[in-house]
Amino acid sequence: MTPDELLQRYAAGERNFRGVNLSDEILIWADLRGADLRGANLRGVNLNWANLSRVNLIGADLRGADLAWANLKKADLRWANLSEANFSAANLSGTDWSGAIMPDGTILPIENPRPTPKLLSWLLMPFKR
Repeated sequence: MTPDELLQRYAAGERNFRGVNLSDEILIWADLRGADLRGANLRGVNLNWANLSRVNLIGADLRGADLAWANLKKADLRWANLSEANFSAANLSGTDWSGAIMPDGTILPIENPRPTPKLLSWLLMPFKR
């Protein structure tokens, strides 16, 4: 699926994009509020300034994704792979991180999914590829 297809289908009311492959695509400023991207391949995707509030990203592959300035308020990132992802200046309030693989490779525990200050500082580091 191309980014244009995704955005057109989203605009038409579709929200189920489970398992979609958008690796290395550009979705700057995309509004995908409430979309179901469970298990999606978003490796290396550029989601700068995207609105991903309440998006289901359970088990998604976000390795190397650029989410600078994205709105991830109340997004579900359980079991997502966030290795080398950039979250600089992103809104991460209410995000569920249970079992997620963080940018430094740490896996957050399910019983206490809050990132430690060290992990938060890693998330907010300027993006480097």
